[in-house]
Amino acid sequence: MLLLADDRHDVLDPHGLTAAEIQTRQITPHYLAALQQIPGWQGSYLAQTGPQLGIRESRHLRGIDKVLGDDALTGRRRADAIARCGWPIESHVEQGHTHYVPIKDDGWYHIGLDALRSETTPNLFAAGRLTAADAQAYASLRVMGTSFATGHAAGVAAAHFADFGVDVTRVQSELKRQGALI
Repeated sequence: MLLLADDRHDVLDPHGLTAAEIQTRQITPHYLAALQQIPGWQGSYLAQTGPQLGIRESRHLRGIDKVLGDDALTGRRRADAIARCGWPIESHVEQGHTHYVPIKDDGWYHIGLDALRSETTPNLFAAGRLTAADAQAYASLRVMGTSFATGHAAGVAAAHFADFGVDVTRVQSELKRQGALI
């Protein structure tokens, strides 16, 4: 019997997050017992768990622009690019099954600067899992490599904003000077 934590908790609410933490820790011994049934795992034991439940998705920036699933699927190239993403769309629609949808052609697409810029706060930039994206694009760009790239770009953009305002050409030049792959 496969036991799964209820993934319908609102993790932005402290009570919902606490309930999810408790429920996940309650099912942990059941997973260990299942693993101990596998030949060679009989003597396994749980040394520790992570300090906090890993949350895949909770919020996104409301950006000036948004990365769309179609951008990923078609391998969209953009003049305002500040990062690339090469991870396929990773779908977890069916519990226990992962489906990957590849990116067209060269296998990567651009992320534009405006997907990192707040729609309402001019000097606020976000990156990684907070990048403005629809559900399909999010399932591609949420990974660590792309999060590093968008984080780098957001930092450079914020620093340049302080001196020059929003100037994508300056941001791109600085990212390239620092060795970023755009």
